[in-house]
Amino acid sequence: MCGRYVTDQECMEMAELYAMIEEREESMRLKRGEIRPTDVVPLIGGREGRLQAFPGIWGFPSPQGRRPLINARCETVTQRPTFAESFRSMRCAVPTNGYLEWSQGGIKHLFRLKNRRMLYLAGICCQRHDHIYFAILTTAAVEGARGVHDRMPLILPSGALPLWIDDIDFARRYLGAIMPEPAVIPLS
Repeated sequence: MCGRYVTDQECMEMAELYAMIEEREESMRLKRGEIRPTDVVPLIGGREGRLQAFPGIWGFPSPQGRRPLINARCETVTQRPTFAESFRSMRCAVPTNGYLEWSQGGIKHLFRLKNRRMLYLAGICCQRHDHIYFAILTTAAVEGARGVHDRMPLILPSGALPLWIDDIDFARRYLGAIMPEPAVIPLS
């Protein structure tokens, strides 16, 4: 499960995404730093290979009115009524600089990819009442992450963003992709 992630404003690419959205949406104030469910953050979407940044709220509204649905499992996203249409028609990428998980002992760990400042997580969106909501797709954790948690986000190579967003056949195949081994940094 991916329940928190981070954005680092010292990363030029991340700072540019925030600036692009906030210049266009003058009244919009995006959350920075440690991102939690229901925060408004940058997403990347688009059509026909033309990517654009836009704001989204983390968590699909729950059909039962409970806590928002922040994750969707790769194994079931194409079948679950809550997520299936969004997977077919409104995929996005969630730009991050790393994601957070807690081990059973309550120790917070930061996961990053070696030699990459930016991480793009596979996401799906839905639009309700003039707002865009998103959920992060999760998959089985790779060996290096499994010691902390048995799930991890589906990580997209930066060159595959247009394919993930536009090409449903690529997206279906990518649900079973083997994830890269992350660098795991204990924080507390």
